[in-house]
Amino acid sequence: MYSIENKENFDIQKLQEELERQYGPAVAQDIVDRIQKTGNLVKAPDYMDVKAMSEMQERFRAQAMMAVWRLKAWRKGQDKPVFQENLIQLEGVFLQRQCEDAIKLYRQAHKTYFAMYREAMAAFTAPVFAQRHKSEVRA
Repeated sequence: MYSIENKENFDIQKLQEELERQYGPAVAQDIVDRIQKTGNLVKAPDYMDVKAMSEMQERFRAQAMMAVWRLKAWRKGQDKPVFQENLIQLEGVFLQRQCEDAIKLYRQAHKTYFAMYREAMAAFTAPVFAQRHKSEVRA
């Protein structure tokens, strides 16, 4: 269990570093706090927290798609002979890493959003189901 906790902390730390590069330290800390908050919630997530996570997930999805498109466009243009091959290869490595980071960020936000969504829906549906079941048993 100790190694899993370290891996989760490492993933959160990498995510925070990436967010700081893209959005600055204040926004990054707010996003990481929201993500960490979902792991140990005592009560269901608030509607606005789930909505904010949904919007953040969509924003990261768009960034990941753009990174993939840029990488694909770069790869298609490499069939032509080039005279500065080392510089072109560095550009490819940069685009590859940018694409990988954007996809990791999107997947983390996507996973967190659906975890929050399931927790919020469970809080709303579980009591209703229990009340219905009790009323059916009485009847």
